[in-house]
Amino acid sequence: MVCLTLSLSSLLVSLASCRIILTGVSSRKSSLPLSFSLLGRPTMTSSNGEVPTSDPTETASHESLPAALTASDKSSFAYPTMKDRVPTILCKTIDILHRGRTERTEAEREEVKKVVESLAKLRYQLQTNKAFEKIADQGDDQTVWNDVLTKATKSGGGQAPKWFETTWLYAECYVYRWVFARLRLFSK
Repeated sequence: MVCLTLSLSSLLVSLASCRIILTGVSSRKSSLPLSFSLLGRPTMTSSNGEVPTSDPTETASHESLPAALTASDKSSFAYPTMKDRVPTILCKTIDILHRGRTERTEAEREEVKKVVESLAKLRYQLQTNKAFEKIADQGDDQTVWNDVLTKATKSGGGQAPKWFETTWLYAECYVYRWVFARLRLFSK
């Protein structure tokens, strides 16, 4: 249970960072000179050091910056991250949940079974480069994530982003938010 608690704490920190990147909203000033939008295009911070609160799919005109990392580029670190590391994290999360099943009531075991099935489905979708699905957990930031997904779908010609074809940072953050959504259902 300690491992799961530590994983959840790390997940919450990762999600907070992802939310700042996706929305451009932070409760503190940023010391970074630029941030990256959903599509990997740079946006400069304002003169007072705060990340702008504009649409995350908007771009600044900085031609000298490299293209965003995607897992479709097998020579970048994004590829092994999405191909190996993220599925391993999902697998370990499933294993932790499965190992603790004897300590739970029958009703809790059924909930854990649903969470494990959901995480296994996510792992399959990731490994087979399926399209993203909307977040459905009624979290306070659910609409932010789903709005960004809707914008990405519109900008992709009606096609939802796929795990290996969209910006690596967005894809990895989305995985953690999706996992959090499933674990949130279990934590009831």
